[in-house]
Amino acid sequence: MALRMLGKDPESKTGDSPTIYLDEERDTYVVQGWKILDTEWRTQFGLPAQEDVIELPRRMVAFFSKEDRGKNPEVSDTPTIYLDNQRDTYMVRGRKVLDTERRSQLSLPDHEDVIELPRRMVAFFEKEDRGAADV
Repeated sequence: MALRMLGKDPESKTGDSPTIYLDEERDTYVVQGWKILDTEWRTQFGLPAQEDVIELPRRMVAFFSKEDRGKNPEVSDTPTIYLDNQRDTYMVRGRKVLDTERRSQLSLPDHEDVIELPRRMVAFFEKEDRGAADV
């Protein structure tokens, strides 16, 4: 199950991440971002065991498929995505990626983790394009 890299954070100092991938076999996005360790934030998300929350720079939204960003999501699809205007980042809740096959394809530093999002959820992000290429 090969992941297709759609883009890395152009402002990353180390060049490792955050990164957005497309898992074509599962028809989902695999999103690598910064771990949120703040217990107050984590409590607000009410995370079940199979989910986690990461922080993603707002500029990374441009790497999601333009087609997916333009869709009108169904009301029942309300995700947990918070915009932090001060940091210019999103706090994003999604299913943990735990399988070794997909995780082995990632360059994952200790301060980051990865979640999976259904493609339809991308429509909830603000349509920010700060110079990153559209897919």
